[in-house]
Formats: sequence, structure tokens, C-alpha cells
Amino acid sequence: HWERLHPPAADADCAAAFPDCSLHLHMWSSQASSATASIPPLFTRASAPGVILANGVLGSALADTAAAFFSTDAGVSWAQLTTIPLQYHSLASGSILFAVAPNNYWTRGFIYSLDLGATWQSEQLLYEIQVIGVMTEHGEREPRVIVFGFIKDVPNNWAAYSIDFTPVFGGETCAPSQYVE
Repeated sequence: HWERLHPPAADADCAAAFPDCSLHLHMWSSQASSATASIPPLFTRASAPGVILANGVLGSALADTAAAFFSTDAGVSWAQLTTIPLQYHSLASGSILFAVAPNNYWTRGFIYSLDLGATWQSEQLLYEIQVIGVMTEHGEREPRVIVFGFIKDVPNNWAAYSIDFTPVFGGETCAPSQYVE
């Protein structure tokens, strides 16, 4: 039996504006519409069980805009992460969740989580860039990601940021007691 996705508990405005307020997520079918083609679809990985990162809208129907939402309990409850859509990546076999503006959006930073989305930190990039792509090294096994794009207000110039999270782990490997069941 199907149910609507409940909006984040902290969003009282949606419930006041729309009696049937719910969270509507952009999926792969959104890629077919030119208005929403740059909004990345839902993201989940076996290496991060229960974690869902998605772009969507609160209201009575799906719209051409999106904000970023996440769930750490397989979609039972949701929280809003940002007011813009994001593209998501898993690094270090799921130990790091990484998010940055999607392709063709301008950004000056990125966010990441080291605890399966329970908390998020943000970092700034040196230049504001229009994201063109994101690459993870060795699939999603390494704690490194490369974000590249065009630098704002500098014609025909681009930047590539190699972001290495290795220092976060202090060079140590995880013990079995540190894994989340």
C-alpha cells in the first residue's frame, strides 16, 4: 500500500499552506524534462544502509524546482539539507557522503558527512565555479573526489579541485567495532 512521503517535521509552513503537503522526489524520469534535466535523481548505496539523499519539493505536487533532502531511516522520515538541489557521491566505501551543486549550477562550496548523514559539514572552494563534473577515484572506495568546472567571471578558464579526506581518518583503518549495524 502506497503512502505519501511525510514532509520534514520541522517544516510547519508546508502543512499550513497545503492541507495535503508531502515530499515529492525527482527520480530518473525527471531527467527527461528539459526543465528538470539538471536535477540529479535519488541517491542510495549498499555501503550506506538506510541513507537516502534526494532532490525534491514540498507541496501538493512535483515542481520544476528542487531542494535537497535526506533520510537516515530508509525514507520513513526526512530532513531538508539545502534549498538547492545537489548531486551526491559516496566515498571511502560509504564512510563519507559528499554533496555539491549539480552540473550547470554555480557554487563556492560543498558539504559532507562522516556519520551517515547524522551531521553535515561545509567547506568553501577558492573560486566560485559552474560545476561541470565530479569524479571519484577507484569508484567509491577511495576518500578522494575531484570537482571541476568553469570559474565565474573568468572567460574560458576552469578549475579542478581535488578534495582528499584521508586526513579525516588519521591514516587509520576502521576496527570492526566502529561499523554501524
